[in-house]
Amino acid sequence: MTLLLIVGYALPARQQPIFAVGNWVVSHMAEDQARLWRPEAFKGIVLLTARFKNFAYSRHVHEEFGIGVVEQGTQMFRCHGQTHFAAQGAVISLNPDAIHDGRAATEAGYRYRMAYVPAEIILEALDVFPGSTRSPGYFRHPVAFDPELSQRLLHALRLMEEHPHDLLAEQSSFIEAIVRLFTRYAEPRYVPRRFKPNPAVVRKACDLIHGRTAENLSLQEIAGEVGVSRFHFLRLFKASTGLTPHEYLLLRRLGLAKSLIRQGHSLVRAAHEAGFADQSHMTRRFKAAYGVTPGQYRQALLA
Repeated sequence: MTLLLIVGYALPARQQPIFAVGNWVVSHMAEDQARLWRPEAFKGIVLLTARFKNFAYSRHVHEEFGIGVVEQGTQMFRCHGQTHFAAQGAVISLNPDAIHDGRAATEAGYRYRMAYVPAEIILEALDVFPGSTRSPGYFRHPVAFDPELSQRLLHALRLMEEHPHDLLAEQSSFIEAIVRLFTRYAEPRYVPRRFKPNPAVVRKACDLIHGRTAENLSLQEIAGEVGVSRFHFLRLFKASTGLTPHEYLLLRRLGLAKSLIRQGHSLVRAAHEAGFADQSHMTRRFKAAYGVTPGQYRQALLA
């Protein structure tokens, strides 16, 4: 029996890959590799990234929703009594307790990412009132081809692996992807409830971000300060400003970096004090926003 039990329970298997919890990549064979871990950004969620060529899953189920994207190749699996093919870019959405298997559809194999998400986190993301008897709904079809959603979800899943210390970015990106997925494909169809403007909450959140621009803020930290749930805050903030809290924080960091550069500080110091992971991170964001690099900006000031 494998640590697939962390995200579900397996039916008898003829062959299972070796998984481990933590920041490890472990493999059954050289061509079959997988990593399973719990992200800091969300308690209760388990993430999987895997590349399989020869390995075939036996029939198994998960207690959580299985949500993911095929990055390369094509996976085939049996679910709901039918054979499904998930090609590159396909969005996979498996209901809790849905019996399924999985294998490569071609000799080239496939690479994919999955998030195993408890129903209570889905309900919170959908901003369902606490104590409501509403369920998150279910997916009639486990495979969807939706390029915009696929790109958004893949970006969110990659963030939680590649930038594990940017909590606000990870949380905002993943929640937005989840809401879009359930809004478009879950049944009964989810209809987001309307928000009443709450300028005081938004203003207080903006003031907090202004005062702590360089810190690794999380949604729950900001939401706790303004007195609402984290997912309600995310959607309220975006409805009011047109930006996610992370996008707003990024604008503040860019403005702070420009100010520090104008004051004559080094690019390394500007990146650090503005809250960027490193100078290269600042450079990418600066170039995308202003069309020039921080170095070019500094040279223009000296000219």
